[in-house]
Amino acid sequence: IADSTIALMRSCFQPQADAEGPARSVLDATQMGRARRFIDANLTNPDLGPEMLSAGLAMSRASLYRLFRPVGGVARFIQQRRLQRIHDLLCNPDEHRRITELALTYCFSDGAAFSRAFRREYGYTASEARAMRGVQKVERLAGDRERLALSPPERVMMWGNWMNKL
Repeated sequence: IADSTIALMRSCFQPQADAEGPARSVLDATQMGRARRFIDANLTNPDLGPEMLSAGLAMSRASLYRLFRPVGGVARFIQQRRLQRIHDLLCNPDEHRRITELALTYCFSDGAAFSRAFRREYGYTASEARAMRGVQKVERLAGDRERLALSPPERVMMWGNWMNKL
């Protein structure tokens, strides 16, 4: 609903050359939201691909490919969502599975293929992401020690800075 509302508002404020433009962008945003939810629900399914997605969304392959063209294609979008899920798990201090096990769970063919894709997507390795999880959490929530020692009025500014970093 939020994606559709944003697309609707955007189409109202941006002039379009043709009359079909605003309606098309709202429809695309709605379909993209449905597609994202379907993909997220099936990330561990090895059959997740254009065929399964077009059947699950009840749309033709041509429409599906047209929908995903702006984001790099269907396969690329699915891979990005899988990598994002693994990245989130690696940053979770309660997650203790091996990196290779996570890669296989999320349908990567082997550890090497996963490592290459992860590094290409994020610019660092999965091991580095896991090693930084505790440090990132402390920095994100606490800030540096000098700022924690400040009096309460200045702490409000720390809260604002923290929110801006998010």
